[in-house]
Amino acid sequence: GGLSNVTPPTLVNTSRRLPGMKEQKLIHE
Repeated sequence: GGLSNVTPPTLVNTSRRLPGMKEQKLIHE
């Protein structure tokens, strides 16, 4: 992780949550 050091944890968490949220939206729809 060099990128992890540069990228704030918030952005990292958001990036990890985005795919999960997309899956949830597809399931809800």
